[in-house]
Amino acid sequence: MATSRSKRAQERSDASKRLIIDAAVDVIAQNGIGKSTLKIIAERAGVSSALVVFHFKSKDNLMRIVLNELNAIFAAGWKQSTESEGSPASKRLLDAITFDLEFPKHHPKCLAVWYAFWGEAKGGLLYKGIGGAGDDRCRKDIQRLVTEIVDDGNYENIDCRLVAETIYVMSFGYWHVAHNEADRCDFEFARQTYLDYLSSRFPNEVWS
Repeated sequence: MATSRSKRAQERSDASKRLIIDAAVDVIAQNGIGKSTLKIIAERAGVSSALVVFHFKSKDNLMRIVLNELNAIFAAGWKQSTESEGSPASKRLLDAITFDLEFPKHHPKCLAVWYAFWGEAKGGLLYKGIGGAGDDRCRKDIQRLVTEIVDDGNYENIDCRLVAETIYVMSFGYWHVAHNEADRCDFEFARQTYLDYLSSRFPNEVWS
């Protein structure tokens, strides 16, 4: 009986944490970091401010948890795209690019929250401490795949780091349009832009 009560208590605790985290994502996406107080987040979640403090101790800690959770969503899809066994490097790179392009459509709140962090000094520092490693990993993964393409295809005079950085920067340009100018966001056009660029650098690969 005691074990059953403990399990129900844990389930209630987990459920209330979930409500608060989801509310924090909504509030940050709408208001930015500075204006996202624990009181506003509690009201959005339909719980007391005291419960938010009980679970998360401070606003900074809640912000860290939100960032970690959203970054994990991206990281899981990115890893699946880039580490598909048996696929040529060109396909894995294109899968990663496609995942990256589709992410804002499937997770618009993630993008809005990240922009909120990037747009404020304190939030930017917090993001760098938590998300910086993930961004570096994406850069390294892109360069690794580009290097595989160069080695497997015996391409010459290709600066792998330059190609990888170009791809990385292009993705942020697309995300900027997806976040700030959604009516101009054209997935197919953006994907074709990548295909044209990759075809110009690696004409012997199949890009489709």
